[in-house]
This record gives sequence, structure tokens and C-alpha cells, in this order.
Amino acid sequence: MDIERSDLSNHDHSNDAESYDDIVARLLSIAEELTDRGMDQLRRSIEENGNTYDDEQKRIGKARRAIEKAAYLLGGEGGQSW
Repeated sequence: MDIERSDLSNHDHSNDAESYDDIVARLLSIAEELTDRGMDQLRRSIEENGNTYDDEQKRIGKARRAIEKAAYLLGGEGGQSW
């Protein structure tokens, strides 16, 4: 899909912050879900082999932090500096 530069410049940006609120809420919900899954993975790991932190847990943590960063950046309040 090709978007003309003029199409972008004619876009009304006045409601963009409001549209990001919905995205931010969904991102934070996903981050919370990843936290829950990470805790479940940690419990399983401890129960199965006594390890307290495995590669899957690290991957989930990185993904959660990336999603939280995206939510912060879209949230508006000084998000540009993170």
C-alpha cells in the first residue's frame, strides 16, 4: 500500500493522542499478560528442575519490557526521551 506524502501532511493530528490512549491500554494489558505468563513459567521451572530463571523467562521479560516501552513512548508524557 503506497501512501502519498501529501496524504500524511493533510492528516488531522488533533485526535492522535486520544487514539493512542486505546493502543496504550492494550499494550499495558498485553504486558500484564506477559507478566502473568512469566510468573507461571517461573513456577513451572522451579517445580520441574529447581531452576529459578531459564531462557524462556528471559525472553518473556524482554518482550514485556519492550511492550512497556512502546506504551510509555505512545503515552505522551515525555515519552520521547525514553
